[in-house]
Amino acid sequence: MLKGKINQTANGANSKLLLLYFKGLSVPLKQALLGEGAFGIVAKCRDTKTNQAIAIKVNKSRPDVQQEAKLEIFILEQLRKLDPDTANIVNWNVFFHDGEQVCLNFELLDQCLWDYIGDRNNQGLPISEVRPILGQLTNALSHLGSVGIVHADLKSRNIMVGCKSP
Repeated sequence: MLKGKINQTANGANSKLLLLYFKGLSVPLKQALLGEGAFGIVAKCRDTKTNQAIAIKVNKSRPDVQQEAKLEIFILEQLRKLDPDTANIVNWNVFFHDGEQVCLNFELLDQCLWDYIGDRNNQGLPISEVRPILGQLTNALSHLGSVGIVHADLKSRNIMVGCKSP
């Protein structure tokens, strides 16, 4: 488990950067803010030990969010029983605390399905692309079910695309 200090700064017109300084094995450095939601933010970082780009989800320190973070960690521990590649699920690496905030370290994927469709001017996808996406989604849901998990927030923003051409 890593401990660290998180500082948010503004950089230019409406863009945000997250600076993460951690003591320990992995030291994520500043990169781009990938998203922001009700429970916290997700930032693109670089692990200086492996030099790999990663995604760090930083949960807000509110008590209700911390309870949700504990539940998410429990679920992610269950998902470790699955092979992320054959189960079509995002790979979770580790969690750590920054004060009262819980931070989750995930593999970095290119974009969510919502953005992928948006990059195509919201014209939708041809059936030749929809079929493999639905096949992978069905496979992922089946694997989740095999460890007793039901995805309760399935939407295009929560479906990650691992490459620009799924």
